[in-house]
Parts: sequence; C-alpha cells; structure tokens
Amino acid sequence: MGVIYGNDETTSGGGEALKFYASLRFRTGSPKAFQDKSTKLSLGTNMTIVNKKNRHFTPGIKIENVPLFYDSGINPLGGLMDAILMSKRVEPAKGAGKYKILSPWNGGDEEAVFQQAKSAPFDAEVLIKYPALIDAESPEQVREYLKEWSDAIALTNSDSVEQIDTHQDVSNLLGDRNED
Repeated sequence: MGVIYGNDETTSGGGEALKFYASLRFRTGSPKAFQDKSTKLSLGTNMTIVNKKNRHFTPGIKIENVPLFYDSGINPLGGLMDAILMSKRVEPAKGAGKYKILSPWNGGDEEAVFQQAKSAPFDAEVLIKYPALIDAESPEQVREYLKEWSDAIALTNSDSVEQIDTHQDVSNLLGDRNED
C-alpha cells in the first residue's frame, strides 16, 4: 500500500528484514465496496483477509466478506462463518446452507442446526442462543460485545446501502509473488 514505483507487496524500502522480523503479516483485498444507494458515496469495503505469516497459528488462512465501514468500523459478524467452519465448531448438515453445531459448543442441544449463507454475515441470534460458539459464557456477554459494533452491523443490513464490484482481483492473495 502506498508504493509509487515497483511491487505493492514490498515489505520494506528495498530490504527483506521486515518480513522476517514481523510476528504477523496479513494481506488484504477489497473485491467489493459499500456505497450509499442514493448519494453514491463510498461507505466502506468488503474485505478479504489472508494470514500470510503467523508465529503462533497456521498461516494461509483466508477469511472473506469482512465488512469495514469507514465511520462505523468492522462488522464482527462478517467472515465469522469461515472462522467457525475452520475451527470445526460446526459441520455442514443435510440441506443447502444448513450447519450442525458440534459438542461442546452446542450447549447440550444435540439438534442444534441453523441455516446460514456462507457469504453472508453470521446470524447474531445463533450466537445469542449458542454463546459458546465464540467462547462467550452467556447470551448477555454476546449482546454486550455486539452492542459496540451495532452501527456497522446496522449498515451491513441496511436497505440504503449497496455492494458494488471494485473489479479488484483478490485471487492472488494466497500467492507468494516476491514474498516469503
């Protein structure tokens, strides 16, 4: 970002030190943007984030559809479905878009199944009903956490906001051109 000449994947001004020194390194892309339907003003971006380097967890994890609004912050429910699937807390169930919550995150409910589009922000009601999915201890703890992000969550679900394609190719985010 901010590179005038050369490759924007450069980690420092000509050297290789930063990519070896850093504990974490993420690549972000913005294949879609959010804009106000009536004014056409840009409100934010729908990000794709790839963990390129992580000294503590597996690198290469890719999370898509993370809404970032410039004035309201990140919607924490965006991209959460990818993370919950990768952590093996849910598994696909019979039927399109249905997922079964596995034990111990299902709170003893062996029939804990919910409907969710993989590309949509996670349903907050599922988190409130099964707070252990995100390591919360109670529904109140989930509500309190989500309250901080209520503006971004509301914008994601608003009829006055539309997503537009930015024509940015994010297929190379996992590629290692000039990296590692």
